[in-house]
Amino acid sequence: MGVLIIKALVEFKKETNDKELTENEKTFLFSLGFEYQPVLNDNKINVFENYIDINFSNKYTNLRISYAEDNVYYLIRIYDLLEDRIFIGKILRDLIDEKNKTFDYLREPLKIFYKEFLTDEEKTHAVKLANELPKYFLQDVLSFKDIQSNIEEMFSFFELMYYTTDGKFRYNDKAVDYLIAKNKYNIHKTFFKHLRDVLLTYQKSAVFFNNMKDLLIKASPYFKEYMKNTPNQLS
Repeated sequence: MGVLIIKALVEFKKETNDKELTENEKTFLFSLGFEYQPVLNDNKINVFENYIDINFSNKYTNLRISYAEDNVYYLIRIYDLLEDRIFIGKILRDLIDEKNKTFDYLREPLKIFYKEFLTDEEKTHAVKLANELPKYFLQDVLSFKDIQSNIEEMFSFFELMYYTTDGKFRYNDKAVDYLIAKNKYNIHKTFFKHLRDVLLTYQKSAVFFNNMKDLLIKASPYFKEYMKNTPNQLS
């Protein structure tokens, strides 16, 4: 999980016109992929000197190293801006309070940067652009397993974005359009039935579930009908 999202971020960066993004937006969006790979060497602080030498899994070495080479600048920028707060201040406070919880040196800086350094306009634009990512990481659906994989990837990305945007992120109509467009089933209705069945396994993740459910009901009468006939669904 996550390798397809890294690939999506690489493709997204290639196809995005720099004029469409502010420096803050680029810094936030192009740092997201570090959540899905061991670039930070188990969240140790002194990681940047030899980050290319980290032990990546063999199959995806080139992709991950390429992502790191192209985007580590943006993550370092976040660290530079927040250095006093996330390194010295946070670590000392945890030591004084005798907290055992490890500070997440990936998600926490991204969350702080989004919340405090992006303007309201940049936040809205970043969320809108993040909805373009499914176009690059969703796979063609030829079986039930493909539907499971796509929803898993969409949840993985949603969970990261929801956290780092302080609960503001939601998928929009475009993201669901990308999901539906990947349907290669011979029987259209079967796709939506299976999509319903997979989505129901995410009911405990209420925000994601309701976000996807509402968009899919709006997009498909088939999905709407299947959800209507599903007992004990979340409202």
